[in-house]
Amino acid sequence: MEPEIGLREKPIDIIVFTNAIIHVNPSNAIIGGSLVIKDGKIVDVGKNVKGYNRSRIIDCTGKHIYPGFIDMMVPVDVDTSLFNVPTKHWNKRVHAQYRPGVSKKKNKSLHSLGFLYGLLTPESGIFRGYGNLVSLKDTPEILTSRVFETQ
Repeated sequence: MEPEIGLREKPIDIIVFTNAIIHVNPSNAIIGGSLVIKDGKIVDVGKNVKGYNRSRIIDCTGKHIYPGFIDMMVPVDVDTSLFNVPTKHWNKRVHAQYRPGVSKKKNKSLHSLGFLYGLLTPESGIFRGYGNLVSLKDTPEILTSRVFETQ
């Protein structure tokens, strides 16, 4: 890779989220707080964050920021009422109709490890139906149904 010759723009590498409700832990939130990311890492969080030169400001008024992970593949049991439904595919092991069930036990275990959201995928079969994006809180909530689907 050759070095660039002459002047060039320096990319903005600092992002500041302002006016957000920042949940530090389950019982503590900073209302109207700011969160600063520099070079891909969180460098400052608080109510009165200092100004940053050459930063991209994102107004988060009315929005919440939570610390946590997203698990992009959570294999769960499928809806067993669909087991005897004939498949439309020539291969009997392909079941696009399978739906992942919501497991409160699995949700609780993932949430205790710091996961906030999970992409639920059916556990059995070769091609296994479709996946749902779910909030892993005490009462699971499907945020987006059919994020992906096998045919």
